[in-house]
Amino acid sequence: MTEGTAYALKNGLYTKNINENDYKWLLDEGYSSEAFGRSCGCWWLRSPGLYSINACSVSYYGNADWGFSTDVSSINLGVRPAIYIEK
Repeated sequence: MTEGTAYALKNGLYTKNINENDYKWLLDEGYSSEAFGRSCGCWWLRSPGLYSINACSVSYYGNADWGFSTDVSSINLGVRPAIYIEK
């Protein structure tokens, strides 16, 4: 689970506020209590999705698999670096 940067939010990243209903489910699934009250976004993965018009993505809750895919024309998902390079 991750929150979007100011840049991503300014450019249309849609986020979901993790509320009490989500919180109980997340605790049952083993998530940390730190998730409550966060405003999390989805982001793309490089992997293809279930259909040719889809790409895999990570949900608001941090779930990722080939079945959780999003139409590649969606404009409200974020991107994240695959690696960080120190200078």
